[in-house]
Amino acid sequence: MGRVKGSKMFQDAEEQERKFQESLDQYTDDFFGDDTSENLEVDNNNVERVLYRHSKIEKDLSEMEERKESSENFYNDEIDKIKKQLKYQSQCLKSFLQASKKKTMKFPNGTISIRKSTKHQYNGDDEVLLDWCKKQERVLTTTMTKPSKSLIIKYIKETGFAPNDWEIEEKESFNVKTKGE
Repeated sequence: MGRVKGSKMFQDAEEQERKFQESLDQYTDDFFGDDTSENLEVDNNNVERVLYRHSKIEKDLSEMEERKESSENFYNDEIDKIKKQLKYQSQCLKSFLQASKKKTMKFPNGTISIRKSTKHQYNGDDEVLLDWCKKQERVLTTTMTKPSKSLIIKYIKETGFAPNDWEIEEKESFNVKTKGE
């Protein structure tokens, strides 16, 4: 008669194997005591017990590492799911705010807002920029004869003209602030 999972014979064999392993584990535990003992002496009489115990410890370590990896993977997956939910909800809230054509909306559980920022950056030579400033109709320099970034930005906004090598980077930020409980 073959072994069929769930059969009485299979369960009895499993139980016998489990009891044998427990008694062998107890025997080796009694023999070795503290696993970290530095006074372990191996000879012909106990080499088999040492090998058995060693293989058991390796197996235990391997199982723990697998459980650790499994747990880590589980929590990484859960964190990724939560981040996706938050990203999706933020996109929905941003769309709602844009549709309302408002910059900020306050609610009992938090605030949603969109802020645009513009970053001006000059990547060229300061001397070239200084010459450009002097050629303009207005004073775009400070008394130190150095280009005034704030005056140049104001000039660009008003006239639409910018010096060569001047970069304008527009950013839009969306924020969700909740009132934590």
